Amino acid sequence: KQWYQRRVRDRLVRMRLYYLALPIVDYLKIPGGQQMVLSHWAMDKVKRSKESDEAIANAIFKRVGPSDSISYASVANEARNYGRTELAIKLLDYEPRSAEQVPALMRMSRFTNAIEKAIESGDMDLVHTVIVAMEANQTQRDFINTLKDYKVASAWYAKWCSLTDTQKLHDHFYTQDNFEASALLSIKELDHNMMLDAKIKLMESINRHFMDLGNGFVLRLGLLHTGN
Repeated sequence: KQWYQRRVRDRLVRMRLYYLALPIVDYLKIPGGQQMVLSHWAMDKVKRSKESDEAIANAIFKRVGPSDSISYASVANEARNYGRTELAIKLLDYEPRSAEQVPALMRMSRFTNAIEKAIESGDMDLVHTVIVAMEANQTQRDFINTLKDYKVASAWYAKWCSLTDTQKLHDHFYTQDNFEASALLSIKELDHNMMLDAKIKLMESINRHFMDLGNGFVLRLGLLHTGN
């Protein structure tokens, strides 16, 4: 019986008779029937409709709603395959699962959108994944500017660099105009570095930072060391 029901459903879908398929699968209580029909309808719509991207995205959301049983990311991927990138991005706004939403945005090289959604999700592993992809695929200028715009991403990148690559951390502080943090990092390195040449280079770096920061920083540093 179930085999026959699914055959009826699949035949209606192949004929694109979605308006008939939906009430039938609902009446027959076919497991996952509505989701399957709606997914095919949505994918068919992004392929065939001549409407604007906004009109198509709104129509799909109006019919499907804020559902996590249908993958908006899959529908967005179909739109992207048909050259409708902006439609794909609009559809991804409706995807409730950040684990599907963010990688889809990265595949389209929409790193700004991806880092926004990753930060909104609160999943720092996802934030880290986007940052790594951004660093590998963006120009240095774009990468720097993106980190400047998103403080959470900037702080996470700094934390990662502090564990993996001190020079990268220096470069990051410099590009973010955070001379004070870079100066403090150099002072910390000075305490742990025993090589004379390295110490000289660090002292030169610290001196440059002091010049950039002015007397205010030197005064604060002095108060910090005296405990006042």
